[in-house]
Amino acid sequence: MVFRDFGIVLPRSTTTLFRTLVTLLGTLETIDPGYQVSEGVRRTRGELSAQQAVPHNLQELALQEALNAGPVLHRLPHQVDGPARALLRGELRTRVSLLSEPEDVLAARSMVNRLVTGLIGAALALTSAILLSASSRPILGGVSLVNLLGGIGLFFAVLLLLRLLVQILREGDKD
Repeated sequence: MVFRDFGIVLPRSTTTLFRTLVTLLGTLETIDPGYQVSEGVRRTRGELSAQQAVPHNLQELALQEALNAGPVLHRLPHQVDGPARALLRGELRTRVSLLSEPEDVLAARSMVNRLVTGLIGAALALTSAILLSASSRPILGGVSLVNLLGGIGLFFAVLLLLRLLVQILREGDKD
């Protein structure tokens, strides 16, 4: 449950291992309720470490490590040869799929929406400021139609920009 809450997905092999261990521990407890698993692990660990040969000098250590790394080093040329040959021939290609994941599409859509909202809000605020600074003949109680439209536009520009700011701050809280 804790893994799922934090979005951690374990491979199936790991979850199968944990289920198997729990099943084995349950079986062991059923067979012998008083058996101390920790003591059994310590005893087995001691037997295994005694079986491993401890090198006495640097030469033995190097020889033991070389023997352990032998199978890996044997497979390495076969694994590297194909990509290296394709690189030399100029046939090595990569494919980048832009916006292939739903999360990528959602992030791009969110950025475009914010950019458009910001541009519209800024353009509306600039236009409204120009309208408010323009002088024209007063219509209603000393307020001209141009100034009235400029005030309404400025009000909506502030609303748009505040909405954008709240969206950005809310996303920052999710991280």
